[in-house]
Amino acid sequence: MGASAERYARLDTILIRMARHSSVTRKFAEVLNGQTKSALLGYPEKETASLFGVSIRAKILLKRSYILHMDNSGHFTGSGFGKRGHNDPNPLTLSQISGIPTIIKTARRDEIRFDKQVRGLKRYKITRRTSKNHIIVVEVSIKKNEITLVTAYNLTKKRRTHDRMRLLSHG
Repeated sequence: MGASAERYARLDTILIRMARHSSVTRKFAEVLNGQTKSALLGYPEKETASLFGVSIRAKILLKRSYILHMDNSGHFTGSGFGKRGHNDPNPLTLSQISGIPTIIKTARRDEIRFDKQVRGLKRYKITRRTSKNHIIVVEVSIKKNEITLVTAYNLTKKRRTHDRMRLLSHG
């Protein structure tokens, strides 16, 4: 069984769920399983385009190499893949994946941070609270007139109640 077949077999359940959940998750599934190398997620709003220094016609893209990176990091299922992969204790839900284009399209100044430059491309992180305990981080790469999703993952704020209970139980 080749690496692609092994990856598909491992992801079969999540790919089916992605394909059925929404038009956005369907695009993730199509790119992840190799049906297409990229997919269009839309265009930024005027203010967001200005913040990134691109036109309002800039394409927001999903590319296979980055989606494979998200899978390797366990951001879809919790289980990483490959020798450099790792597990994600808090993988994205289908609803969170569906919301990624909106986060990119409507990013506000207070949510965007310049991260670094990689292979000559500017990378930014967009951080937005999606629920009480979850903060989703979307890392985007800007190239000419494109905004490409590099990765998305959850950050979970530590629950102070849990920490207090642990301290109390240890004396």
